[in-house]
Amino acid sequence: MQRIYLDNAATSFPKPPGVCEAMQRYQRELGAPAGRGGYMRAVEVTAAIDRTRKRVADLLGAPAAERIVFAFNGTDALNM
Repeated sequence: MQRIYLDNAATSFPKPPGVCEAMQRYQRELGAPAGRGGYMRAVEVTAAIDRTRKRVADLLGAPAAERIVFAFNGTDALNM
């Protein structure tokens, strides 16, 4: 199995405007944990992550979006 490791966003600066806008929206409007609740904001956050996973899978040519895993940091990814 081929593994592609992309840790650029953890150390790149400055962040693209879209990244900052998405982070600010999450902090100001959503703030819910993904996959941990059935209330509206938690469902919205989970859906946004699922859409992102699909877009990354399409970008990388992954066979399925479920094969894309997001990690907190490099150590977390290695431990997975």
